[in-house]
Amino acid sequence: MTTYEVGIDVGGTFTDGVILGSDGMFQIAKVPTIPSNPTRAIFEALCKAAILSNRRTDEFLNNVIRLSYGTTLATNLLVQGKTAKVGLFITKGFADTLRIANMGREHLGIDLNCDRFAPPLSRRQIWEVTERIDAGGKVILALDTVEVERGVRYFDELGIEAIAICLLWGFKNPTHERRVRDIIKAMRPQTFVSLSHEVAPILGEYERCVATVVNAMLGPPINADFAGFKEKLKANGMAADPLILQSAGGVTPIERASSFPVSLIGSGPAGGVTAAVSLVLTLGIPNAICADMGGTSFDVCLIQRGTAESRLRTRLLGHTLAVPTLDVYSIGAGGGSIAWLDSGERLKVGPRSSGSVPGPACYGRGGYEPTVTDANAVLGRLNPRGLAGGDLPLDVDQAKNAIAERVASTLKMSVQDAALGICAIVDSSMANAIRVITVQKGLDPRDFVLVAYGGAGPLHAVSLAEELGIPEVIVPFFATVFSAYGAVNSDVVHSTIRNLSVQLSSVERLVQSFKEMEEEGSKLLESWGKRWSAVLFRRSAEMRYAGQSHEVSVSIPSSFQGADELRNIFETTYSTQYGAGTTHSNTPVEVITARVDTVAKAEQRTFSVAVTDTNTDFLREHRSVTFSSKLRDLHVPIYYGERLCPGMEISGGAVVEYYGTTVIVPPGWAARVDTQYNLRVTRGSSNG
Repeated sequence: MTTYEVGIDVGGTFTDGVILGSDGMFQIAKVPTIPSNPTRAIFEALCKAAILSNRRTDEFLNNVIRLSYGTTLATNLLVQGKTAKVGLFITKGFADTLRIANMGREHLGIDLNCDRFAPPLSRRQIWEVTERIDAGGKVILALDTVEVERGVRYFDELGIEAIAICLLWGFKNPTHERRVRDIIKAMRPQTFVSLSHEVAPILGEYERCVATVVNAMLGPPINADFAGFKEKLKANGMAADPLILQSAGGVTPIERASSFPVSLIGSGPAGGVTAAVSLVLTLGIPNAICADMGGTSFDVCLIQRGTAESRLRTRLLGHTLAVPTLDVYSIGAGGGSIAWLDSGERLKVGPRSSGSVPGPACYGRGGYEPTVTDANAVLGRLNPRGLAGGDLPLDVDQAKNAIAERVASTLKMSVQDAALGICAIVDSSMANAIRVITVQKGLDPRDFVLVAYGGAGPLHAVSLAEELGIPEVIVPFFATVFSAYGAVNSDVVHSTIRNLSVQLSSVERLVQSFKEMEEEGSKLLESWGKRWSAVLFRRSAEMRYAGQSHEVSVSIPSSFQGADELRNIFETTYSTQYGAGTTHSNTPVEVITARVDTVAKAEQRTFSVAVTDTNTDFLREHRSVTFSSKLRDLHVPIYYGERLCPGMEISGGAVVEYYGTTVIVPPGWAARVDTQYNLRVTRGSSNG
C-alpha cells in the first residue's frame, strides 16, 4: 500500500501542496487560498491531492504518514487585529516597559517627525505585582501572591482572554513566573498563559515582554484553529498529527506550536528557504539569494556558506520581538500587486494586492484593477489558455481593458507600454529588496546565484539578475510549490536558548550550557513519542565586544578547542559582516546568548519524473512575447517545462512553462536542465 507525505504552503493567493508517495511518484496540488478560512483551503488541497492519487479523500488521508505545512495565520491575525484580549503581569515599577519600548532609536537623527507605534496593550491591561529578582537570579523581594490573586480577579472583570507574565530577570530565575502561572491556573484553569522565561529567555526586557504578550495574543485563536483542523482531519481518517513550520526553520508538532504560536510568525516563507538551502548544498553552491514571488509578496533571504541568515529578534508592526526567525525580508510585490496612479499621476505598483478574491482582472472573477499578472498576460509572457495547467484560464482582453482604463488612458500611452511600465516598476522594487540584504550589508549580489521560486518568481528572475549583475538563476523543478516542498522535506527542529552574559574567558560555562541544552533538546524530542532516524545538534552564540550593545550571531563547531579558537571564529564572522579592519584584538569578547538547535533529520527522498523519452515533443507552440521596450512582439518558442530532460539546452528568447509557473529566458540568456531537473539560466547563447 502506497503511503504519502504531504507538504502544504498557505500563500496569500494560492495554497500549494506537494504529495510524495512511497513509490517515488509525486503530485502537485494548487487551490485558491480562502482568506477568511485558510485551513479550509488546506483541506481542499488535500482533497485535490486525493483525486490526483486516484483515491477517496478518507482513503488517501488514512495513508498520509506525514503532513507538514507553513501558515501565515499568525501574521494575518496580528495584521487584522483578530487576536485575544490579553492581560499582563509585570514587576511593580515596570508597567511602562511596552510604552517606553526602545525609544524609537532606529529613527534617531533620521526622521524627526516619525510617529511612535502604539504599545500592544493599553495601560489598564497591565497589572503590577510586588516581587524582585536580581540579575544573578537571586530573590531579593518575595512575590506578593495576594496581589496576583487580585490581578486575576481584575482581569476577569476586564474580560481578559489570555494572560502574559513577564517579570524582571524572570529568565534567570523563573520561580516567581511559575508561581504566578499556578495561581492563574487555580483560579482560571482554561486560560492561555504565556511565560517570558519559556517564550524568550534572553536579555532584553522590552523585546522579551513584547514576544510574551504577542504569544498570549495569538494563543486562543490559533489553538481554536488548530483544534478544529485536527478534528476535521481525524474525522476524515487521518491519524498522523500535523507538523507546523516555524519561523526559524524546521517543523514542530502541532501541540508544541499551539503553546508557542509566536514562533509561527514568518512560518510561510520558511519552507522555501529550507528547500533552497537543501538545493544549493546538493548543487555545491555556497552562496545564494532566495527569491519567492507569489501573488501577494516578494520574500528574499540570504544563504552564505550553505546556511540561511537568521536572527534572534524580528520586527513586526513597529515592535521588536525576541523571536528567533530566518532573516527574510519581505515587500508587497507579487503577481496580484495592483498598479495605480497617485495624485501626481505617477505609476505605482503595490503593496495592495488583489489576492485570490477577486484576483487579477485576467482571472475573470470580478477583478477590475490592473495587476502585475495582467501586465504579464498582455505582454504574452503567460499562456492565455490558463495557469496551473489550464485550471485557471486567462482573459487577456480583460487584462488589456483594466490597464487601459486605469493606467494607459490617463498617462496617454499604449497598453503595451503601460504593461512594460508596471513590470519595470515591480522589478525595480524587488531589485531594491535584494540590495537591502546584500549591498546594504557590504555584499555584492554578483557573488551570489539567484534561486527563484513561487508562482511568479521565475517570471521576473532573469530581469532581476540582469539589473543586479547576478550571473546565474536557478529555477527549482518544484518552483511553483517550492515552499510546500520545503515543508515536506523539513527537519524537526527544537531550539533551546539560554542567556549567559559572560566573558569569553569563561568558556567552561559555555561548554557546560551547550551540553545541558543538548540534553534538554534530546529529552523533548523523545517526549514527542516518535522514532527519529538521526538526531544532531547545531550550536551558535550571540557574541559582541565588551561595551557594544548589538551582537553578532556565530556558528560554533562542536569540536572547538577553547577560548582562543572561539575568538578567532567570532572575529572572522565579525569582519565578514562589518568589513576588514573592524575587529579589535585587544578588546574582551562577551558571550551573551547560547543556542542549540536539536535536529531530527528528515528522511532523504527521491522522486521519479515520468518523462524520459528523448523523442517526446518538448515544444508546445510559438507565441508573440514582449521582453522589453527594445524586444517587442518576438515570435519565440514555448516549451513544456515538465517534459525537459537533463542536459537539454534552450537559447533565449524563449519561454518555459511549468504547472503553476513560467520561466522567461530573454535573448542573450540560455537555459540548461541539470541532473536534478532544475533549470539553470545563465548569460550567453546555447547551441540549441
